[in-house]
Amino acid sequence: MLGLITRGAAQRFGMTPAYISPAGWPLSYQELDQISDEVASGLSARGLKLGDVVSLLLPPGLEYLVSYVGAAKIGAITAGVNYRLTANEQLAILNNADPKLVITTVGGDSFGFPAVELTEADSLNNLSAEIR
Repeated sequence: MLGLITRGAAQRFGMTPAYISPAGWPLSYQELDQISDEVASGLSARGLKLGDVVSLLLPPGLEYLVSYVGAAKIGAITAGVNYRLTANEQLAILNNADPKLVITTVGGDSFGFPAVELTEADSLNNLSAEIR
């Protein structure tokens, strides 16, 4: 459903900003749709499919947004893990969620689960590049 909503918003609002990064560069609805498609393809290429759990151990921001929408587009279940929790609390959530993949920041702890580490984007070109 979220994938369809994102696609519809892209068709309706095109290059209107959907999100503006803290650094001030915009992500349009059209770019959100395109990049989340690429993230969805990257997740599929890693073997994720409908019903698989993807944990997002990321701070709020563009990486979280495109990862969440990309996972939704393949029908994956997202389990957000608050990056401000203690390591023990994060581990408890991950053990409960049992994700097929953890998407985290570079240097983030995936607690032994398969992971993709994202660098903080400084432009649309490298936004979630590690998973696209």
